[in-house]
Amino acid sequence: MDPDSRLRYVDIGDEPMIHLEPVRVVTVVLGVLDILNGSDERGYGNVPLMSLDMAVESLKPIIDILPSVCIAKQNCQHFHDNLTVDESAAIRLYTMQSLFKHLNEILRSKVRAELLRPWLPYLKLLLMALYKLPSVKKTVWRGTNLDLSTLYKQGDRCTWWGFSSCTESITVADCFLGESGSRTLF
Repeated sequence: MDPDSRLRYVDIGDEPMIHLEPVRVVTVVLGVLDILNGSDERGYGNVPLMSLDMAVESLKPIIDILPSVCIAKQNCQHFHDNLTVDESAAIRLYTMQSLFKHLNEILRSKVRAELLRPWLPYLKLLLMALYKLPSVKKTVWRGTNLDLSTLYKQGDRCTWWGFSSCTESITVADCFLGESGSRTLF
């Protein structure tokens, strides 16, 4: 298995092991889009929906995003689930390590409210695209090569602030986790 693909799956260990106060824009990440469409005290509601090229402008000083944007757009020329090319490319762009690693680091930060501002145009485009996808209710699995049994108890509800890769297949989860050593499966 490609080591880079395992990084995405096991980055749960990067989640803060303390309770972080909610930031209203992160509620959007959890599935509520109205904060970006309405208004709020921080002004997040004033973020317009933009093309992907415009939405990543504020990220240029932070990460080398343009090569990844080009690749994402080249690979997203077909419309699915009523997505525009920009929306489809925004989803594809998130899957690239050049972006998801930085964004999840910020989402997991104690000071994420300040750090998220340049990400808001891209987040709005990404979340609007995800919102258009069909909703499904399924059990999914997420795991890590760490023993987190003292931090998480079976049946507890937990909030992870970063986007998390999951699988519908317990077999795939086991494949990522390996057969020995410390492991925690959610």
